[in-house]
Amino acid sequence: MPFTEELSGESIALNFIHYNGLVFGTSTRNEYRLTGLTRFLRDRSADVGDALNFSKSADGRYWIRLIKSDGQPVETEMSDADDMIQLSGTWKTIQGGRFA
Repeated sequence: MPFTEELSGESIALNFIHYNGLVFGTSTRNEYRLTGLTRFLRDRSADVGDALNFSKSADGRYWIRLIKSDGQPVETEMSDADDMIQLSGTWKTIQGGRFA
């Protein structure tokens, strides 16, 4: 699934994968993973406390931006309902400012 970084316009290929072996009895996993972020995060010196913002524009394009914990996010036309992932020892999904 191609995402576009808001600041640079760079295209980033991310994969949204559902591991559902628990459903079929072949493993203990029943989870979703977003892969392909390692290089993106490393290239932007992402750190604990930074946040990722994912959004979808009216024309169907997917956008990503890294918000550094020590800086102000770049203002865009995104709504308050956008989902964000805060980087920490354990990843959490934040929906509309509340932990999901």
